[in-house]
Amino acid sequence: MNLKYIAIGIGVVVIVGGVGLYLFLNNQTVVPANETPKNEQAMEEGAEESMSVQQEQAEAVEVDISEWKTYRDQKFGFEIKYPVCGDEPRFLETSGEYKFLYMVPLSILIYNSEGMELAEFVESRYSDASPGENIGTPEPYIVNSHEFLKVDSSYQVGTNQIDSTSFAKHRESIIEFHYRVWPLAACESSELAEKMLDTIVFFD
Repeated sequence: MNLKYIAIGIGVVVIVGGVGLYLFLNNQTVVPANETPKNEQAMEEGAEESMSVQQEQAEAVEVDISEWKTYRDQKFGFEIKYPVCGDEPRFLETSGEYKFLYMVPLSILIYNSEGMELAEFVESRYSDASPGENIGTPEPYIVNSHEFLKVDSSYQVGTNQIDSTSFAKHRESIIEFHYRVWPLAACESSELAEKMLDTIVFFD
């Protein structure tokens, strides 16, 4: 009697297993060898779309400087290209501590180095930072074979404001190139300012 029940139980298990296997196999989609599974195809399409978006964004910030003018300063020994959509560069009246060259979207301040090296000057420049102003670590970089130090700073004025300032030493001067990092249109955009910095050339 026990053997009979065992045999029946085994039979039921085999039948149920067979039915389950049949249903499982019939629910599978056979993908031909020359076709890509749907999940992989979706991933590939998503990657292509992401690359396309990134390319469009890169093209959107591409700056054409073919129509830009060149400002050349014989006294301080440098030249820089600037967009034609803003005012013409000109020096503004200051207290005498520095010369202020008005050039949208860059502010260019020219100091007498007083014998200081570039790193020493930059350190002294930020020694009296305002309360709440966060000063980043100076980062060196090279433009057209000339050394610069870049300092990013931020402070809270309603919203968090970020400034980017690059310093270079030439002859007896320290030249400061400053712009505000924000998505403004026309001649005030930070993309234009960064492109201007790439065009700086110093000469003797």
